[in-house]
Amino acid sequence: MQITDREITKAELEAIYEDFRRIELRDGVPDAKRQRLQCLAQEGGAVVGFASGLTNHKWFYLTDM
Repeated sequence: MQITDREITKAELEAIYEDFRRIELRDGVPDAKRQRLQCLAQEGGAVVGFASGLTNHKWFYLTDM
């Protein structure tokens, strides 16, 4: 095995995610129906805060703040 330090290509990432989906289907893991949720805070018309993240099953992963 050779370990290389480089960016993963879009095609490689899609192949990895497809493999994860196949494993989830095989093992009976329900579809996560992932979605991005976001919240914006404003004061006096100006944006003073923002948060967003992704859902995965019953979990929420904060990705941006």
